[in-house]
Amino acid sequence: MHLLSNDEADAPDALYGTVKLALSACELHGGISVSLLAANVLIALYEFGQGLFPAAYFSTAHCCRMVYAMGLHDRKTATQLAPKPDTWTESEEQRRLWWAVLMLDRYIHVGFRFRPLAAESIAANELLPGTDADWDQGELSVNPLLVMSIEAATRVSPFARACQAAHLLGKACRHANDHATIVEVEFHFQEAQQLIHALRALMTMISNEALVIEKSHTLFAARGLCYSALLLLYDLHSCVEVDHVEAVGSNTGLRLQVQQFAIDAFKVLIADIVGFAKQLREHVASRGMESVPPFVLQCLYSSAATYAWYFRETGKEDHLSCLAQLRVILGQLQCRWPVAREYLELLKGTETVYDGANFQ
Repeated sequence: MHLLSNDEADAPDALYGTVKLALSACELHGGISVSLLAANVLIALYEFGQGLFPAAYFSTAHCCRMVYAMGLHDRKTATQLAPKPDTWTESEEQRRLWWAVLMLDRYIHVGFRFRPLAAESIAANELLPGTDADWDQGELSVNPLLVMSIEAATRVSPFARACQAAHLLGKACRHANDHATIVEVEFHFQEAQQLIHALRALMTMISNEALVIEKSHTLFAARGLCYSALLLLYDLHSCVEVDHVEAVGSNTGLRLQVQQFAIDAFKVLIADIVGFAKQLREHVASRGMESVPPFVLQCLYSSAATYAWYFRETGKEDHLSCLAQLRVILGQLQCRWPVAREYLELLKGTETVYDGANFQ
């Protein structure tokens, strides 16, 4: 927790090494507990935010194995190594840790594609975390289902929205990993359409909620995860190469339909992310960057890289303007999440004639 507070006065590199050694010592002595899992989740988040790769990738997978070892993924049938929770608060803590691990596993895969996820898919009847306010106060709260009717009146918290977004991001990652055969390719394209429809529906719900709740910044993580999932799907299907699988028989029309939709939707999506970047800049200017989660960084970088590619292809100045706006927010967030500095390094060489003052 102290590492994540970003207090550079206390030599974070030395403290990071000390914590890693302490966690290893706990495991060597057979100490496995909910608190140890929580500490490993915080370390994985710290490594990701600092741009410590592949350490963050390994730590996230390690968290997944700890969850499976403890049986937290299936508390009904799997042998439980942790004591049975006596209270709803303890049970909720375990549920939130499981979802946090899933979120990290799905998100880190976006930047390290075509590798299997460390955690399995989630059942539709899985329970989401309860409301954040009740959790903070130790009050009993309703736990909504992961998939429920759109007419349901149950209130879904911002953290639960992020869990729903992570669930769909996981489905998008698995879809991207598929190598569809001639027999499977039609189902592959249909699945892409269904995933895009589900993500856009969730994105609409989250955007509408952001307009009415007081702390709209609490939905930044959910929005970042949704954007990352859509970017992954649009990128995958807008750049389909015509080969012996996609170009044959009755699949040709469906492939062209999905590809054209992805190309058109891609442009709309990255324009939306530029608007999201403006909201982030306004939030940072008024409230600081402590409440901006690292889950927004991937979509900002991917959109910036896409605009850089568009500018090289077309030479249009509006693409350059959008790229500059995205670079500005990444530059601001690098003080909180140094991995943003790595993204800026990857964007180095994309010529710009704008500075951040133009976009305040």
